[in-house]
Amino acid sequence: HISGGERQKAYFAMMLAQQASVWLLDEPCSHLDAAYRRQIAAVLKGAAEDGKTVLTVEHDINRAVETADRILVLHDGRLCFNGSVGDFLRSEIPETVFSLRRLKAVAPDGTSTVLFQ
Repeated sequence: HISGGERQKAYFAMMLAQQASVWLLDEPCSHLDAAYRRQIAAVLKGAAEDGKTVLTVEHDINRAVETADRILVLHDGRLCFNGSVGDFLRSEIPETVFSLRRLKAVAPDGTSTVLFQ
């Protein structure tokens, strides 16, 4: 018996071994702790920079904003947003489609990050 996180890592390893040029992933970081989520995000970003097509389905809006280059939002079976992360953050989609509350976190060095709750 293995945990959900161990299973997720095994599936990810199998995908890497196939060396496909298109990666389609459904919540690739589910069941993983923060350190592994960062590692997976780095691998996905590196693959995209190497010319691979990487498409992930995410239900965690904060993770999508943190890791994506583009965001597409489906609502009621229809595409209701397709744009850059910056465009997504300037839109009202998080509030209107997902009923989320927008928060702004400011680090001690003055940098800020938008989070959704």
